[in-house]
Amino acid sequence: MKLKERYFIKIVPPRGERVHRFEVTRRRIVGAAGLLAVILSASVGFHFWRLHQAGAQLESLRILTAQQHAQLSTIDKQTDALRLQLQKVQTQNQQIQQAIGIHPKRPVASRLQ
Repeated sequence: MKLKERYFIKIVPPRGERVHRFEVTRRRIVGAAGLLAVILSASVGFHFWRLHQAGAQLESLRILTAQQHAQLSTIDKQTDALRLQLQKVQTQNQQIQQAIGIHPKRPVASRLQ
């Protein structure tokens, strides 16, 4: 095969008007095919790289979500412990008020709910 081998492309309009004729060498066809292959390879590589980046971002968001969930769980436990401590203090306060003869008011915890 010769790279200087020539091919002709003819475009014939339906009404038989002027025929368009293009001359292309095998070298140009091979060059265009190579350029197209490089462009397609770069495009596919870029898209795979972007998918990898998105996957890394997703993983970091998953880790952050897990950390925040753990923090919320800790805060929930602390809140429950404080609520129990407040109830104990209120019970002790009522007992003290009864012991000294003061009629207790409605507990603070029931006003908070």
